[in-house]
Amino acid sequence: MRPEVESLPAPAGFHTTPSPVTYQATPGTLKWIHEGLTVAQASFQSDRIMRFAGTVPFSFDTDQHQLGTYFHSLPKLTELSRDTVDWASMGLVPLRLVALKGSLSTINSATFKNGRITIHPDQSGRWELVVAERSPSDDSAAGESSDDWLLRIQTVTLDECCAQSDLLFAEYANAMMPWPEVSDLDMHACYVMWTSTVRGEGFLKKEAVLMSKLWMNKVRSCDGF
Repeated sequence: MRPEVESLPAPAGFHTTPSPVTYQATPGTLKWIHEGLTVAQASFQSDRIMRFAGTVPFSFDTDQHQLGTYFHSLPKLTELSRDTVDWASMGLVPLRLVALKGSLSTINSATFKNGRITIHPDQSGRWELVVAERSPSDDSAAGESSDDWLLRIQTVTLDECCAQSDLLFAEYANAMMPWPEVSDLDMHACYVMWTSTVRGEGFLKKEAVLMSKLWMNKVRSCDGF
């Protein structure tokens, strides 16, 4: 994922060149910053839905060598329908990208070549994007159409998603670390546990924590997450 603050080369797999943006994060929000301005940000609306917003085109590139994927644009069936792209890969939950504001374009859609999905700003200079899991146990209501689902998602703003995610982590951290003096290292260790917890589904009947020693590089003392 990369904001287009400079022209991107043709799709050639996952980017390996240094990014011209810097990053700022809290448990609830990730921001992409360029020349002191936030050009894109992201947060979770639920454990199945991510929300993005920004002011410059923002691209998701695929890498067929690293992760074979397939994506295609969906036709608009009603006047309410938004630009929509479905993404899928063997062994991973398929995703649906929907433009709440702005427009979506693709390169090498419906092929098995390295591709790109880009969200573009509208006339206001902004874009908003929903990225949702398409799992059998999603949170859509019975009989709810795609347009109805999208209208319900839009009742919550991205800022509200950010605030809710920060609050959820604070509640989790307070429950896990009830002692009076909590260090930065304590908070980072707690954050690793929080981000490694997966919901109960399929063979897992309850929440589980997926851990690896490789993740321990996340536990360190620094000024931010």
